[in-house]
Amino acid sequence: MPYLPGVSIVIPCLNEQRTIQKTVKLCVQVLESLGVAGELIVADNDSRDSSSELAKGAGAQVVEVDIRGYGAALRSGIRAARFEKVVFLDGDLSYPISEIPMLLQPLISGQADLVLGSRLKGSIQPGAMPFLNRYLGTPILSFLIRLLFRIPVSDSNSGMRAISRDAFETLQLKCQGMEFASEMLVRAAQQKIRYTEVPISFFRDQRNGSSHLNRWADGFRHLLFILRAFFRQEAFR
Repeated sequence: MPYLPGVSIVIPCLNEQRTIQKTVKLCVQVLESLGVAGELIVADNDSRDSSSELAKGAGAQVVEVDIRGYGAALRSGIRAARFEKVVFLDGDLSYPISEIPMLLQPLISGQADLVLGSRLKGSIQPGAMPFLNRYLGTPILSFLIRLLFRIPVSDSNSGMRAISRDAFETLQLKCQGMEFASEMLVRAAQQKIRYTEVPISFFRDQRNGSSHLNRWADGFRHLLFILRAFFRQEAFR
């Protein structure tokens, strides 16, 4: 399927009424500054607040996603994207919307088809990332993916990435939960998708509510997916 020249920004959303409106407006400004055709898609994951209405009012196309999960929301949002290049990031203002053009540059220049915004190579605001996530969980999962799949990832849990629409279709991603982040990297390595990283900033979540991340349960699902993917790969060699 041919995709239009331009950029789609996709935001997974679950009860983000405190921040989604500002997030959408800032993303619209970035698209305008890029001077390219584009769209903003909010993949609403059955929010129980006014997130959907606020996103629409700020200029987003809202895709309703009934199946709960980070991966389910992103897959639906990206599948709805009409443009060749897709950027996705969270709607809690923790990721640097102003740095989207920098994230897109390797795609625009033809250097890569998947670009990860690395918080660990960039700057992290004090209190933005829990100690265990920053110094234990994310580094260990990233190390395992580097070791087992030979892809040079430094921040496997980063929620800010850019990908070509063709590469996304090639990956055939299936995970519905947070482990979607690891699945994308593992499949990219297996499919030999051109990959690179750029350092990004990371800020404190501005929703003033509880995180959608369940550190231990989600971390275990990441680990289980990585190990299963490796041993299945080895079994077919």
